[in-house]
Amino acid sequence: MKLFVWDFHGTLEKGCMESFPDVLNDALEKEGYTQRFNAETAKNYFGLPVREIFQRYIPDLSKEEIEILTERISTKESLEITRKTLRANDHAEYVLEAIANRGYDQILISNISDKEMFWFLEAVKLEKFFPPGKAFPIINGTTKKNKEGILKEYIETKKVQDIIIIGDSMTDIELAWVAGGVTYLYAHPGKSFVECKEGTIPDYRINDLREVFREI
Repeated sequence: MKLFVWDFHGTLEKGCMESFPDVLNDALEKEGYTQRFNAETAKNYFGLPVREIFQRYIPDLSKEEIEILTERISTKESLEITRKTLRANDHAEYVLEAIANRGYDQILISNISDKEMFWFLEAVKLEKFFPPGKAFPIINGTTKKNKEGILKEYIETKKVQDIIIIGDSMTDIELAWVAGGVTYLYAHPGKSFVECKEGTIPDYRINDLREVFREI
């Protein structure tokens, strides 16, 4: 079996980054904090788990305060801010459909919570490709896993022969450490690729999701 492993933010979607500072600042304002993110600062944190973002940006926050801010990000009001700019990435549906039509397996692993996962998929109209059991948030209720653990658990009971990993961060490319695979580092057209560290060099750097067609 051939398995395609997808990231969501910055890969299957575009536009989320545009509203990201507003989402973070809305949470800070509503909880009474004076700190604010600008576009450049938010860009540096984009793709990280929300808890980690607040922990890094305001190191003095307690675990309870971080949890309150994280919950604020997941509210319907906050998600509606995101909806204003969020859309499926160019060719995302076309590529996912082509993979599905060939009978290949594909899953989504994302640095978001279970509360947010299906909202985001429905917002960009890609939910049919990642029903329950195919879409995995790193935070599920009170349980938190890393991407490597989720992938390892998924393939344990599957007869996977080839793995193709597509994402925009080093944590996505590092998934190849779990069971090997071909890696595609994605960046939106006109944007820079994330810096690669030694030992984590992607097989391909792409600005167009259709380049994954070489695998089908």
